[in-house]
Amino acid sequence: MCLIHDLAESIVGDLTPQDNISKEQKFLIEKQAFEKLESLIKENYNSDRFIQLVDEYTSHSSAEAKYVKNLDLFDMYLQAYEYEILNNIKLDEFFSSIDSIQFEPNLKEIIDELMKIRTNGLNFLPKDSNLNTILKFYLSNKK
Repeated sequence: MCLIHDLAESIVGDLTPQDNISKEQKFLIEKQAFEKLESLIKENYNSDRFIQLVDEYTSHSSAEAKYVKNLDLFDMYLQAYEYEILNNIKLDEFFSSIDSIQFEPNLKEIIDELMKIRTNGLNFLPKDSNLNTILKFYLSNKK
């Protein structure tokens, strides 16, 4: 499910708040992308499973789907923070909804730590940073 949920982005791109697209529009655009992908694999014996996973993720109808959505949001926050550091800018619009989201407890702890790091303006990223740097830093300090 983690891999499948991002497949629509391979067609429509990664839609962000800066694209000024409503949640409803984003859902429709990504649904159309998934339908295109489904049409490409409908002869495959796994196409029913693909469709099931897409439906499960988009409806958030299982604990797994909710967890994958939480991971996707965590990735967005992590990437936004990295962009802030590397480009010396503030991207508050990416973090504006963070308090209204029900995160899984273990992810909530990591996101809270990320927000503390962001609030304190910590910059521990090398210029050639990648998204894993923050997570590695956090995990190594938890030991």
